[in-house]
Amino acid sequence: MAKWITVQGTRSGVGKSVVTAKLVEILSEEHSVAPFKPLNFSRNSFPVENSEIGYSTYHQCREAGLEPRKTFAPVLVKPMENKTELITKDKVKVVSYGDLDRVIGENYSYIEDCIERLDREFDYVVWEGFGSMINSNMENNPNIDLIEKTGVEIILVDDISKGGVEASIKGIHSLLSKENSDRITLNIVNKASKKSKGFENTLQYIEEHTDTETVSLPYIRDLNFPEEDGIPDFNGNGEIAVISYPHVSNTSDLEFLPDSKTRMVENPNKLNKAELVILPGSKNTLKDYRWMKRNGITEKIKSISSETTVFGVCGGFQMMGKKIEGNKVEQGDVKGLDLIEMETVFSDDKTLEKIDYEFQNNNYGGYRIHYGETDISNENLFKVNDSMEGFFEDGIGGTYIHDSLRNKEFLNWLLEKAGIDSETSGKDASEIKEKLRKVVDF
Repeated sequence: MAKWITVQGTRSGVGKSVVTAKLVEILSEEHSVAPFKPLNFSRNSFPVENSEIGYSTYHQCREAGLEPRKTFAPVLVKPMENKTELITKDKVKVVSYGDLDRVIGENYSYIEDCIERLDREFDYVVWEGFGSMINSNMENNPNIDLIEKTGVEIILVDDISKGGVEASIKGIHSLLSKENSDRITLNIVNKASKKSKGFENTLQYIEEHTDTETVSLPYIRDLNFPEEDGIPDFNGNGEIAVISYPHVSNTSDLEFLPDSKTRMVENPNKLNKAELVILPGSKNTLKDYRWMKRNGITEKIKSISSETTVFGVCGGFQMMGKKIEGNKVEQGDVKGLDLIEMETVFSDDKTLEKIDYEFQNNNYGGYRIHYGETDISNENLFKVNDSMEGFFEDGIGGTYIHDSLRNKEFLNWLLEKAGIDSETSGKDASEIKEKLRKVVDF
């Protein structure tokens, strides 16, 4: 049987994913260890076994040296327009938000089956919770409901930069049953600045009021770790403009963009300084394109495209063609930006595949997740097997391959094409790993 550890949070975005990843990496040095996320709400996903898992779980698998499996992340919920996709191993179900809680409960038996398999196979399982550990709006909350099933030890994480860290951590302890509160063996205060005056008083206060060891993790600016569901908080000078449409997805593609140069843009006037415009992935490509058209962004992109580099990924790539024809999931047709001689017809089946590609004689890995078949005759960007994929010519281009912008060789090439002199962003989490190694005793 495995030893189970769960990394839970006081709220979303406090650092559960990176703590889980580093614990998995540390434990894998001497043990067999698996990451686990029984329920995940995420716009960033990765294809596996003809299904999908959250991108952060995929990243954690890499830290453990494991091939990703659906067993590691049984239920994935992806937001759509007024509904969600609920993705398990065997099916994708479109669910209204009103029915979501009930359908999650219907999948508990599948989650418990995955738990039993992992329990037999691994020495350790590091289970990442979703959102806040307490979710009073949900009747079916795996963060709580699966604790007894696994006999798990709990690590509780909060982010001091969000404010109210003492109340948040104490609040979770007080809302749990005594039995579950006693399972919390460590409080972690994330993103702690060494310059904060009186910070040791904060740690001592939390420790005294929760009767639980409390430690801090350092704040690392431009941390190279994929967001689970958030949108990168770029606030640079706008030389690189990322169109932030309502259903933007796979935002993990964006995280190596240089922070000081990059801005998320919802207004066409914010494109005036842009040397590079990026159209990222979209969960609702047709609706996001219509949103751009209503906002005047499409006309602005067309007007600056002769002097500004424009690059699209997945749904953003589809938008750059002449036309997109919808399907039963995304209905209707739109005329695209007409920057690339291509047309896309949405299929009813989703493409889900890992992919190896070659760029400038070097090999890299990425993945494709999309609806639609695109008719384009002059692909020339990446070599995939014996053919070419993607397009780039005269400052206009795009690809279906996610993670291509996380390929620093390609990203630096694209920045150079756009005339942008900047280093790619992203620092590793080794400092967090070494701090965890000192404070966590297995």
